[in-house]
Amino acid sequence: VGASGDFFFSVRDGKDPKRDLSGEQDDDNDVLHPSGFFTRTGDPAPYTFTAPEDGKYYVAVGCRESSYLSGPKAAYRLRVAPAAPDFRAVVMPYTRFYQTGSAAWQGGTHAYHVFAHRTEGYTGAIRVTAEGLPAGVTAQPLTIGPAVRWGALVLDVAPDAAPTTATFSVKLSGTDAAGRTLERHARPASVTWGINAQDGNNVPVLAKLDQSLVIAVRPEKAPFGIKVDLANAVVKPGSGMGKEEKVIGPLIVLRQGDKATVPVKAEWAAADKP
Repeated sequence: VGASGDFFFSVRDGKDPKRDLSGEQDDDNDVLHPSGFFTRTGDPAPYTFTAPEDGKYYVAVGCRESSYLSGPKAAYRLRVAPAAPDFRAVVMPYTRFYQTGSAAWQGGTHAYHVFAHRTEGYTGAIRVTAEGLPAGVTAQPLTIGPAVRWGALVLDVAPDAAPTTATFSVKLSGTDAAGRTLERHARPASVTWGINAQDGNNVPVLAKLDQSLVIAVRPEKAPFGIKVDLANAVVKPGSGMGKEEKVIGPLIVLRQGDKATVPVKAEWAAADKP
C-alpha cells in the first residue's frame, strides 16, 4: 500500500499469546527471475496457516519504525481468506543485460521473455498465445510448465512479410483447482538500465512497464534461420538408469535431472556465409 515502514506480522496462540506459531513474516524473498526483472513484492508473501486445533488465534502486526512513524501513511492492510491461486505476467524483448527494441528481419525470428508471477500457490501449466500480430508474423507454441517462472515466446517472420511497426498483445491462460479457466494479459515492459554481462550476472536490470508491446518488421533479410531437428532429438534419464530415448511428438518432456540433446541446423539465406 506504499507505506514507508518496515511491517511484519506473526500468528499467535490464543491460549498463550507469547507462543509464536508462524515465525516473523517479513520480507518476500520469492524472486521472479534472478537477473531479468525486478519482482513485485507483497512484503511479506502470503502465508498459509493451519490451525493445530479449534480455538482462538491472534495475528500480531508490528512495525520497526513504530517509535516515530505515525499517521495515514502508516496503514497496514491484512487479508485473511482462503487461498485464491492465480497468476499475472510481464512480457519484454528477449534480453538479460541491455536495452533493446523489437525489430525483426524478414525470414528471421524474434523472441520475448514472458515472466509468470504466480500468487497464492498457483502451480499449474500456463499457455501463452500472441494476439493481433501483423500479417506474415506467427507465434510458436509456448507453455510455461507447472511451477516454472518464465518462458520464451518466439515469433516467426515470413520472408515476404511486409515492413511494418505494429502493436500486439500476449495472453496467458491456465486452470484453477476448481477447473475454471483463468485468462490474463501480460503487461509489456522493457529494460531501461542494463548491466555488464560479465560483472553483473546476478544483478537485476532496471526495467519499467510500457504502454504497448511492439514489433517492427524491417525490410532487411535475415542472414540465416535456425531449424530444430526434433526427429533426431534424444532424452537421457538423469538417474543414470536406462538408455537415451528418442523424442516422440512435438514436445520434449523432461524430469528433473534429465538431459536433452536437440540437433539444430542453420539455413543460410545470405550469399556469403562466414
